[in-house]
Amino acid sequence: MKPMRIDFSGRSPLRTLPSGSPRDFAMLGVLLLALLAVLAGVATWSHLQAKTSAARQSLAEVEDQQVRLAQVPSDAGLSAEGVAAVNLAVRHLNYPWGMVFEALEKSLQPDVVISSVEVGMARQGAKIIIDAPSVEHALNYVEGLRGQPEVGGVVLMRQEVVSTDTNLLRFTLDVQSSDVVRREGAPGARP
Repeated sequence: MKPMRIDFSGRSPLRTLPSGSPRDFAMLGVLLLALLAVLAGVATWSHLQAKTSAARQSLAEVEDQQVRLAQVPSDAGLSAEGVAAVNLAVRHLNYPWGMVFEALEKSLQPDVVISSVEVGMARQGAKIIIDAPSVEHALNYVEGLRGQPEVGGVVLMRQEVVSTDTNLLRFTLDVQSSDVVRREGAPGARP
């Protein structure tokens, strides 16, 4: 006869696992994978909900801003004088002054001294006053300026004798940049 097995503690799930079959372990693995998949799905869903909520809030803010901008009265802009002043300042800032100043410096000769450089908002070039010991020195400086690619043209406007030093002649030049684009309504612009 077979010996009878008597179990006083009863059957618990912990006792059945070690003695369980491979089929039981496979079922437990499938249950764990299913639990992990459900947790990953919940995490993804909550992340997507948060992103959607943020996008909706951002869109609502943009729409509110567009409504507020549409409600601004049309006469709240600048006056005609203000618009003209802003356009003049922008035209002045768009002028390639740096290139013109570099060309002036490159062409400078030891005997020629630049006394002043005047640039005006309405002016499309620069008015330059130079002091030179002779006409030849001044003309050499003018030819050197004309040879610079940044300079579109140089015009000798005036010549005078410096009253404090009779050995110096003062010349007034008008220098135009090669990159000048005349704008509509600017002085000297063609209709």
